[in-house]
Amino acid sequence: MLAAFSFSHYRTPDRIYADYLALGWGLPAALIVAGAALSDRGALSTAQWRIPQLLGDASYSIYLTHLLVLSAVRSFHIPHLGILTVLASLLVGISVHFYVERPIGRLLNSSFSTSPQYAQTPG
Repeated sequence: MLAAFSFSHYRTPDRIYADYLALGWGLPAALIVAGAALSDRGALSTAQWRIPQLLGDASYSIYLTHLLVLSAVRSFHIPHLGILTVLASLLVGISVHFYVERPIGRLLNSSFSTSPQYAQTPG
C-alpha cells in the first residue's frame, strides 16, 4: 500500500499536470459536495438565502434567454460588457420566470388539478 502511494506521487511531467488537474477540478468538486452536505445546517441553510433560491428557481428561464441577451448585447458592438451582459441575462431570465413561467405553471396546475374541490358530486 505504501509503495503504491509513493509511486502515485512520483514526479514526472505528466504527474505535475495531474496535480494541477486535481487542484483545478478536485478542489472545486470537493467544495460543491461539502456545500451540498452542509446546506441544511445552521448558517448554510438554503432557506435563509433568498437570492440563490431565486436564481435556482429562475435557472431554466435564465438558460433559455441568455443567448438572446448575448446576441442583443453584441449588436451594440461595444467591447468589455461582460458584467453588464451577465446582469442583463439574469434580469431578463428572472423577469421571464416571474411573468411567463410562473403564470403558465399556475394555469397548468389549475387546469389539470386532481384535487377534490373540482370533483363533481353525484346527484
